[in-house]
Amino acid sequence: SSSAAASSAAAWEFEAAPVVLQPGESIDWMAVFRPRVPGESSTRLELEVNGLYTVPVALKGEGTPLRIEAIPSSLALGPVPKGTNVTRVLKLVNRGRAAATVDVSPLTDRLRDLSISTVPNSEIGLRPGEAADLTFFFKPQQRMRPFSQPLNFLVCGVSSTLSVLSGACLGIELRLASDTLPFGAVAKGSRTTKRLQLENAGDTGAKFVWDVAALAPHFSIFPHEGFLAPGQDVKLDVGFEPRDEGADLRVDRVRLRVEGGEDAFLTLSGSCVAATAQPDAVQFSCNVRASAVQQITIVNPSSSSWQLRPVIQNEYFTGSEFLSVPSNSKANYVVTFQPMSMSAPDKPHEGSLFFPVPDGSGLLYRLIGRAEAPVSEGQLALQTPAKALLTSGLKLQNWMGRPQRFKVMVERKQADPATQIEMPEYVDVAPLTTKEVRLGFFAYTVGVTTFTVTFRNEATSEYCFYDVKVTASPPDLRGTLSLECPVRTETFTRVSIRNPLGTDVNVRCTAAHRQLLLPPTVTLRAHASTDIEIRFRPLLVAESQASLRIECPELGLYEWALKLVGLPTNSERTLTFSTSLGGRETQVFRFPHLSDEKCEYKVYFQSSKTNVSSIAGFSVASTITVTP
Repeated sequence: SSSAAASSAAAWEFEAAPVVLQPGESIDWMAVFRPRVPGESSTRLELEVNGLYTVPVALKGEGTPLRIEAIPSSLALGPVPKGTNVTRVLKLVNRGRAAATVDVSPLTDRLRDLSISTVPNSEIGLRPGEAADLTFFFKPQQRMRPFSQPLNFLVCGVSSTLSVLSGACLGIELRLASDTLPFGAVAKGSRTTKRLQLENAGDTGAKFVWDVAALAPHFSIFPHEGFLAPGQDVKLDVGFEPRDEGADLRVDRVRLRVEGGEDAFLTLSGSCVAATAQPDAVQFSCNVRASAVQQITIVNPSSSSWQLRPVIQNEYFTGSEFLSVPSNSKANYVVTFQPMSMSAPDKPHEGSLFFPVPDGSGLLYRLIGRAEAPVSEGQLALQTPAKALLTSGLKLQNWMGRPQRFKVMVERKQADPATQIEMPEYVDVAPLTTKEVRLGFFAYTVGVTTFTVTFRNEATSEYCFYDVKVTASPPDLRGTLSLECPVRTETFTRVSIRNPLGTDVNVRCTAAHRQLLLPPTVTLRAHASTDIEIRFRPLLVAESQASLRIECPELGLYEWALKLVGLPTNSERTLTFSTSLGGRETQVFRFPHLSDEKCEYKVYFQSSKTNVSSIAGFSVASTITVTP
């Protein structure tokens, strides 16, 4: 048998109870060294054997500081987006002179709650100067606010904070103030609006967009898309404008798509009732394409001002887009009636005017407009000489938003049958444009011509027209005719005149000159050209001017200037005398008297001085009187 006894030392602990050893048997006793301070320490363990003698056992040890260092001293895992996998490595180094163990298992549950796992996840043994890596895997699946977790490891059985682990998971969270929005009863055609707050309660900015297709046709949201920074909110204007009557108009779970986050849903509901029209209709009357104006008074009995957006049915009635009505007051709304088509006496143009009131009710008015025949587009007054082509233009406007083809019709009110008015048969005008239409006018006689030009759409019977007045002054000269020839001979020229009428007409020809030979009257055949011959036979060597006038009541006056020239002539004929000296011979010289008046001719002799010494042997009466 043996027993152990040791000297007292605070750093040493022994568990050595007396024991009996059989021959060949052995036993181990535990000696524990727990130094309290750094430095060497020794003690002696005495083993008493059978009470007869003792065996001393010397124990020596050295206390050294525990120096486990973590690199880095703080480890950041974020912030990171949801679903991201982040890996960080923490290096553990044993700076002490003794081996040490680091146990990470006490943090396993806490790290799991933070979506963090480690490798290794059990005890790590470190010899003096040895280093080991502890790897952290961070893979968050949901938004996590910033956290800071001390890493309290068991180092050689003692809890020790070696590092601090921090991180965060950036999440996107758009939150509606309510997921249902009831509107109650609203008049058909009216509109009511409620505001709904959308807040970004997340960590990053986010884009959002509503499923607007699901809102149609009764609901709307503005803005239907946008971007919200963290902590920012927006007031959504949710509108209810029912198109059809119904007790339960709703859309369930309208999707709000959030980029990078979870979608939100909104349920909208309301009902629609019919609006009742005011008892008295608003009456309008004007010419087509003109305008008439009426005022409607809107009374606001509420304590808040109204910003109304009237709804007008029928494009011929127009008004302002908005109407502001102060609280406990009234305002006038101006309606303009501008019809683009005529109305039948028993079928006027009808429309409606609806004022949606903010409380969901509405004010409905019937609009009745009568469009009379159009007024003249203008009074066109023109002047031109007769027998001269006048060209002018009429502006034709297409008042419709589609192409129109107009048939052109001319109605003569005061005009000679020969007067010609030329216009195209049809005119095509592009939508909402103006085209100039050519007008050709030719008058044969002096006077005033009045007529109406009408442009009619044969498909719709709509038309517009112009009143035209043309004053024809005396015609200009048609030119100068030159006639020249030796006296007592003839020359001629011709002028051509066309008769545009369907019947023959007789024209009278006159000229202020006695030596011109004209037919007193000429018949102009219908729809044909006739040549009129003018003959000139001068009696005197001279140059003169005159005018030629050809006229009739149906075609008016044709006038030319005449340039007339009489040239000297040669001898008419030769008289040959042959007689003996002292004899006498008599011959008669006959010549025509071409003038239409009584004349006296003076007779004289003139020698040619050729083979004649004198003319003393000739005698004749000094004067001769000739009657026509």
